[in-house]
Amino acid sequence: MAVYRRGPNKNGGYTYYAEWRLPKRLGFDGSKRVLACGSEKNARIELARRYSALREGTYRISYDDRGNDRTLISATFGEVAQSLFEQRAIGKDWRPQTKTKNESRLKVLVDLLGNRRLTDISPHSVEKLRRVLRENVSGPTVNRYIALLSGMLQVAVRNGDLVSNPARGVGRYKENETAWSHISPDEADRLLAACSKFLRPIVTCALYTGMRAGEIRALTWRDVDLKLSVVWIRESKSGKPREVPIHEILKRELVRLKRTGSNGEYVFTKSDGTHYKDWRGAWLAATKEAGLHGLRFHDLRHTFGTWHLAANTNPYVTQDLMGHLTNHMTRRYSHVTTPVKRAAIENMPRVGEPGKVIEIAPTQTPIRVQSAGKADK
Repeated sequence: MAVYRRGPNKNGGYTYYAEWRLPKRLGFDGSKRVLACGSEKNARIELARRYSALREGTYRISYDDRGNDRTLISATFGEVAQSLFEQRAIGKDWRPQTKTKNESRLKVLVDLLGNRRLTDISPHSVEKLRRVLRENVSGPTVNRYIALLSGMLQVAVRNGDLVSNPARGVGRYKENETAWSHISPDEADRLLAACSKFLRPIVTCALYTGMRAGEIRALTWRDVDLKLSVVWIRESKSGKPREVPIHEILKRELVRLKRTGSNGEYVFTKSDGTHYKDWRGAWLAATKEAGLHGLRFHDLRHTFGTWHLAANTNPYVTQDLMGHLTNHMTRRYSHVTTPVKRAAIENMPRVGEPGKVIEIAPTQTPIRVQSAGKADK
């Protein structure tokens, strides 16, 4: 790093330059950078600023490739959020539903961080954001917000707008916050008894097919064959279509709907025949009446996997029924219940029972082996 001058020019004055090198040990290419300044004092000030930025790791934030002041340093998160979001989405192959959810989350992030300069976002501010979000949504949902924000900030790092990702070190909430992961058959009976007339077949479908809420909402009559007793899920989260046989109990509900319901496209509709897009209110009312506070609709999918585990269903059959690409994911949805563990204990060999006649065969007296080197007396 140096300051030098050139001249004199036609007016007899000199032009001072600040020259510095971008070291390879800091991830640069080792090339030189030169900045023309009006005076020797200004040249030394600018050189000191760039030297300090290199030492503190903020050079990429403050200066562009030529060493000039970056205009992005004054840009707010709200001004660059849409661009970062679009770059983040490249190659992600988000499903339409996922993209819609992320766009909704982006609006919330912009509302909370929009006025903050991009370079002023710190781990502390992300942690504060995490706590604010937690006041209105569940811990796992907060994790989805932080994951989206972290991905966008990583794009900023890749673009050279940030030195590091301030969201990377922020903690996440546990994904299994709820006390429920599955319910027993008795609890399922209570839940079905508490369901409204229109929610009961939906819950029955979830219990006996393991279908996700989105798959149930999108189910049409052309996907249901009551003669073959088969339901086809054409579009699933894994991208792989699957078929699920219809249980006798579910078939009775579907036959009733076919006879008494509307002639619309979708299987599950409201009383006026409109498509069921959300049954959250009816679900909360049913779980409250059944005494299953905090039960999520997705827990019915866990219940489906757990019941099949208790019935000793082949794991690969359960995997195919649930539409999982790997058996590892199926294991996450199959929970070993206490009755299953008790049955496993009771099936162990019975030993040491009182009154059991035990015959012990006579054994020979052990022969004492004489140590080597000792003579017989």
